[in-house]
Amino acid sequence: MLRTLAVALAAGASAAFSPALSPPARFLWILIAGGVALLLIPELLYLRDAFDKSPLFRMNTVFKAGFQAFLLLGLAAACALPWAAAWLPRRAWSGWAAVAAILLLLGLVFPYAGSYARTGGFANSPTLDGLKWLRAGSPGDPGAIAWLRANTPGDAVVLEAFGDDYSAFGHARISTFSGRATVLGWVGHEIQWQHNPGSRIADIQTLYTTPDAAQARTLIGRYDIRYVVVGPIEHTTYGDAGFAKRDQLGRRVYSRSGTTVWALR
Repeated sequence: MLRTLAVALAAGASAAFSPALSPPARFLWILIAGGVALLLIPELLYLRDAFDKSPLFRMNTVFKAGFQAFLLLGLAAACALPWAAAWLPRRAWSGWAAVAAILLLLGLVFPYAGSYARTGGFANSPTLDGLKWLRAGSPGDPGAIAWLRANTPGDAVVLEAFGDDYSAFGHARISTFSGRATVLGWVGHEIQWQHNPGSRIADIQTLYTTPDAAQARTLIGRYDIRYVVVGPIEHTTYGDAGFAKRDQLGRRVYSRSGTTVWALR
């Protein structure tokens, strides 16, 4: 594998700088050399991150370089196909065209098969509503997100429940879709970028569960929290023990379908 990639890279780089080729042809070979380099480099090097010394130590390097390799090589293939008629002898062209047509048809299988598998056999009608999944379990959340986007400054900090990365329940959904900062979103990504979450996980739990308004005010000041969201996810994650104090800390500015937003004083 390494030898094949190395040979392809050498051939592509050599052609890219060949004065005998036209500028468009050299650009094609630059695309090919760039794509092959992005496949070869992760086989030799990796970016040390939070996954170091774990079974996933190369994951970020491989898949992020792979995305760019796919893009460059895909563009190269689109450029090379029309030129094949000029490069190949007439006798070889028919066979090449037949093979290329079969490969192109096979390539069209994945968009359908992949979409079919990911959508459960197209069980639901297509939609451009990116919050449809959230509305099913937390019907008041999309309205709360819309209210925050329309009525709060861009630098406002909003408190919402903390949960696992890639949570199927939608943790970090308020900050994601409103564009407002939160105390802590996906801790895994913070750690990957060398950001220590410190006591934030425990502090969020305290803010939602403590009945002591004075204790909550201390933490609110620490993180400069301006708004608090309580929806089905917060009720499920933290319960209702700290619910009563919220009217002492601020006023309700949005309340619908099980989701409430408080603006803090």
